[in-house]
Amino acid sequence: QELLDHYPALKKYYYGVDVPGVKKSFQALAEEFRIQIAEDVKHLHFLGLPTRSYEQQQNMNKTELAKVYIPLDFHQENEKKRIDLERIINEHNRIVVLGHPGSGKSTLAKYLAHLYAQDASAEEKDSGKIDGRLPFIIPIREYVRLKPESKESFNFIDFLKYKAEDRYHFINLDVDIFDALLVMGKAIVLFDGLDEVASESGR
Repeated sequence: QELLDHYPALKKYYYGVDVPGVKKSFQALAEEFRIQIAEDVKHLHFLGLPTRSYEQQQNMNKTELAKVYIPLDFHQENEKKRIDLERIINEHNRIVVLGHPGSGKSTLAKYLAHLYAQDASAEEKDSGKIDGRLPFIIPIREYVRLKPESKESFNFIDFLKYKAEDRYHFINLDVDIFDALLVMGKAIVLFDGLDEVASESGR
């Protein structure tokens, strides 16, 4: 009961109770997020590569990530044995991916978001390969840039609300929605680009 009282969006989800600030059913809102995120991470975006025309650049940005993605090799630190990506995700709640600049960490984050954002069938979910969580990517350099401009209590959940309204054009979202998604285990957060934040205080 305390959990339900703390997260109004949970009441909306489980009991259909009308809660101020929660305009849509929780499940419907989550599915809207899934559609928007799936479209956002569907294509690769090439930056800084010279092309002959604007049209060529636009065609390059239509390259589907899933069709060209090359799986990376994963190893536990100081070990040589290769580890399967799906096994890592299914066995651990928190994962840190280390790699040299340009080794594909950001593309991996985008690829994982693509996999999670797919509307998996029941058979796929039962296989353990896809668990249906809603993926959110947080570019750390963008989060750090926004944080000093905001109040001191601005955290990554506030950032998720900001991004949903700024990038996906959702209106008047309740920040409790994101908190509830995480509490229920319905979301996964992918922090990208820690090495792109120069100062130690920012990290």
